Amino acid sequence: MVNLIGRPKVKASGTLDLLEMGVMKIVSEKMLAKTPVGDATIKSGIIKLILGGAVNSKISNKHAKLLGGAMVIDGAEDISMWLLSRVGMGADPMQGGNNF
Repeated sequence: MVNLIGRPKVKASGTLDLLEMGVMKIVSEKMLAKTPVGDATIKSGIIKLILGGAVNSKISNKHAKLLGGAMVIDGAEDISMWLLSRVGMGADPMQGGNNF
């Protein structure tokens, strides 16, 4: 069982790991957006959190852990974007910088 409450950890040991994680986030986001998982919805966020948590907890390979971290970050972003869209802030929360 994947425990997501207070457990997901995103760990990188340097700048190269962070760059790798950034590339993995973009690639996995683009790939999953073309599937029924989608992107920037509550459903896609929950699925990515679960997938990322599962990859992080079940696979010990360093690159797989970076992928799991990237998916957790993307899932959190999807949920955040969905929540922002519900309060009228949409895909551009700053809306030209005048909203905050």
